[in-house]
Parts: sequence; C-alpha cells; structure tokens
Amino acid sequence: ALSANYGSGKTHFIALTEQIALREGFLVASLSLDANELKPSDAAKIYQTALSRLRYPNQSERGLAPLLEQARQQPQVTQALLDQSPRGETCPLASSIRLYLDDDVDQNGVVQ
Repeated sequence: ALSANYGSGKTHFIALTEQIALREGFLVASLSLDANELKPSDAAKIYQTALSRLRYPNQSERGLAPLLEQARQQPQVTQALLDQSPRGETCPLASSIRLYLDDDVDQNGVVQ
C-alpha cells in the first residue's frame, strides 16, 4: 500500500517499480482501491481485478490465461505447486487450476 498527498509522485513511483519488476522477470498487477469503484472491503472484486491486470515480462497479453498456459506446458512443476495447497482437493483455486489444465477445458474455462 502506498499513501501520500496529491502530487507527491505515487503514480510515478508505482510505474517505475512495475517497470523494474517486469525487467527482472516478475509478474505485476497494479490497482487502486477507492470508496466507489474498487472498495477495500470487496475482496472478491480486488482479487478479480488483480488477476485481470496481471502483466508479464516481454508479453503484451494480460490476465491469468498466459500463466495457466505456461502451467499447462510444465505439468510437473504445476503439480508440485498444487500439492502444496494446505486444503488439498478441497481448495477451490487448486480445483479450478486442475480443471483448466485438463485437456477437456478451453482457454475460456468452457468444458468441451
């Protein structure tokens, strides 16, 4: 979280930090919480917004799909990560990733 007076360079600092992170190979997502459009109390919308704004080094694509496609190409790494889920088979995120990685699901999450 970053909080400062108007005009103090918050936006510039965030943009610079994003550029450095992308150059170093990190994924980044930037969003601003406010009282109207993205409320701090709306965890589901914050999560959805962050995932939709994911940016990748050296790619113009955004969102979760490119990450899932990389996971599909490295099933052993993905399985090792999913095995670390503290909720195991009952974890909604792990279940969704497993479903997506199944060849019967397309990139939009539609079962074929």
